[in-house]
Amino acid sequence: MVAGKLVGRDATAARGLMAQKVPEDAQNLIARHIHSVAQLELLLYLRDRRGEVVTPESVGRDQKVGPDMARDLLTDLAGRGFLTEKDGGFIYDPKSPLDRQVDELAGAYNAYRVTVINLIFSKPSEGVQSFADAFRVRRDDE
Repeated sequence: MVAGKLVGRDATAARGLMAQKVPEDAQNLIARHIHSVAQLELLLYLRDRRGEVVTPESVGRDQKVGPDMARDLLTDLAGRGFLTEKDGGFIYDPKSPLDRQVDELAGAYNAYRVTVINLIFSKPSEGVQSFADAFRVRRDDE
């Protein structure tokens, strides 16, 4: 501990203990699909509007982001199986088992917001992960 802050192995252990409060399905959803807090908050916003068709413009207004960013986020979530395009907009329509996992993640975000945000930010970026994977030793049967 340095000046009241955990460092090194102590900090890693503390993050691990905090993450244990978040259900495993929610952690897996973050690992596979959630790359920013804005993306998570949009997903939860859409979940709360289940059955409503939303447009990039309406999402931009409600979420205080530009329509281009809203369009990019909506298109990404649709590509990941959370949304369906309908009537010139998007509707929350997650493929199974994503719906249950989003429900678990919503509960975890409400109860352990800081822990969930830390899980998102502690992930390696996709570019860094791809670079690291390039050096991964694979067996012949992989």
